[in-house]
Amino acid sequence: MKKLIVIILGVFLVALLVFVIDTRGVVNALLDADIDLLIYGLLVLLGGLLLISIRWCLLMGRTIGFVSAFHSNSISYMIRMFMPIPLPAIRVTTISLATPLAIGEVTPAAIVELLFGLVERLVFLLLFLAAMQSDSRGGIFIWAALLIALFVGILWLSHHIDDYLPNIRRGLSKFHRVNEESLEFVLVYFRNGLKSLGSTWRLTLVMLITLVIAGSFQVGYILILGALGVDIGSDVIAALAMILFFIPPLRPSMIVLSQIVMVPILLAFQVADAASVLAFSVLVYGIEMIAWVIAGMWALIHSNHTLHDIIYLPRKLLAASRNLDDLINYSSGTSSDE
Repeated sequence: MKKLIVIILGVFLVALLVFVIDTRGVVNALLDADIDLLIYGLLVLLGGLLLISIRWCLLMGRTIGFVSAFHSNSISYMIRMFMPIPLPAIRVTTISLATPLAIGEVTPAAIVELLFGLVERLVFLLLFLAAMQSDSRGGIFIWAALLIALFVGILWLSHHIDDYLPNIRRGLSKFHRVNEESLEFVLVYFRNGLKSLGSTWRLTLVMLITLVIAGSFQVGYILILGALGVDIGSDVIAALAMILFFIPPLRPSMIVLSQIVMVPILLAFQVADAASVLAFSVLVYGIEMIAWVIAGMWALIHSNHTLHDIIYLPRKLLAASRNLDDLINYSSGTSSDE
């Protein structure tokens, strides 16, 4: 069903490009963009990308330094930009290219990072609801209170995970097509990942960084739209929040999938003409893609890997994403020397 929806949206986007959008209008929108605002937007987005690496370093419990975290992060996101492979599978496999850690040592942090990906989604959802109710101050306070309650709940869970892990296991096992062995594996690593964060202050710091990451992408997108001459209002903020809800910073997508999400949403909210909307999607994806490709290639060169390693890596990634049992067995002793 999901594939069918993606195909339908893809056909819609292609038809939009061919029959509706004037390509010369897109080029003109890019050429007429405010360079200063584009630079500010670029810097804000790059700041968010750096913060993702800092969070990754904190989630790893200081077992690796920032440079190693940045390199492994860059390789992961570079591959994700071009291959539709689940990010956790990329995370636990590419770590062997940039650090001496075995896959099993990084799996807890990769699973816990999914939790903060959900937090980012909720932040964007609350931002969307707040923008839609911008005339109601009471509504904004309600969404802010819900966000604070979420953070407090995660703090509380990190200190009581051992007490409630059996209940979580029983609840999740009731879902259709849930493999109990895989579920046990994920929950154990999730528990270990939360425990590895240690003190409350570190978990609080990770939460605050998550908020700043979400804000940096929202602000960066606003600046880029502003550079294209779009008037910024509550409808624009709501549209961008919805885009980031579907494609949060933790879950970059391939170029066609990104445009399938961005273009229809912006057009539905009527924030700009079709040419400006497509120009925005090209700029956003182009900035992120160039940043991750440069950083990823630098990371591969820095870790002294060959072209063979890069070609062989997708095979390991696909195996890890298809079969979690393979990942469990593989985590017992894989290192960067392979």
